[in-house]
Amino acid sequence: MNEVMNQLRSARILMTGGTGFVGHAMREYFELFDIDATLYITSRKAKQPTQQGRVRVLPGSAATFNCPDNITHIIHLEPDIHARMFALAIEHKCPLLFASSGAARVESDYPDRGYVNAKRVGETMCWWAWQERGLHAKVARLWSFVGPHLPLDSTYAIGNFIRDGLNGGPIVVKGDGKAVRSYLYTTDLAEWMWMILLRGRPGEIYNVGSEDYVSIKSLAEHIAYTMRHCDIIYANTLGDVGTRYVPVTLKTRHELGLEQRVGLDEAIAKTIEWNRNNANRQ
Repeated sequence: MNEVMNQLRSARILMTGGTGFVGHAMREYFELFDIDATLYITSRKAKQPTQQGRVRVLPGSAATFNCPDNITHIIHLEPDIHARMFALAIEHKCPLLFASSGAARVESDYPDRGYVNAKRVGETMCWWAWQERGLHAKVARLWSFVGPHLPLDSTYAIGNFIRDGLNGGPIVVKGDGKAVRSYLYTTDLAEWMWMILLRGRPGEIYNVGSEDYVSIKSLAEHIAYTMRHCDIIYANTLGDVGTRYVPVTLKTRHELGLEQRVGLDEAIAKTIEWNRNNANRQ
């Protein structure tokens, strides 16, 4: 991976949504490499521009931030599509990585249809920009993850289970536990994202996630055991019967030479440890 990241020497990379979960993972991975490059990240919470080593924080969203000169790469992680990112990539003649979602692929009653439709439109825009404007736009279709900075109070079952365990239990399962999920750890997530940006083919879609699936019931039981045998409560035995949310990553792994390095048991243990050591950061 050193050889791949060395392609970023002298680069000026723009990342929208850089303070979110995926942004944190990609930033920390970027900082592992001693390369002469600058990573600009947008933050809606920032009041003024700041610099932290090779990372510079720009106040604002994709729609409002002041774009630096001579950008060489763009990573669009914000949940909303913004045509400005495509326009900037075309203007600067630089590759663009668009973060989509596995929800754009799964034909199911995903609760936020607006989000799903937006991701599908974004994927189409990447294809159009490549075909019509020659923009090297690639799509990373993101599935489910676990690791540092994962929200513990959102819609992510694995984060909620870890939160419940840290609070002493019980772990609450909102469903019958038959739903099937898979989780990729943050270091693997970050490596895959940077590799897609730098070596992915323009106009292509790459799944980012794990194929090692687990039922929600088994996941809850494993976390309960890891957290010293917490109790488990099934809050709604009628929900989520048999739903499956697991990617096929053959193309991503074979075409880009990637692999899942961290298994689920290790990923859960690392995430629990990080949250115990950073309780005030959540």
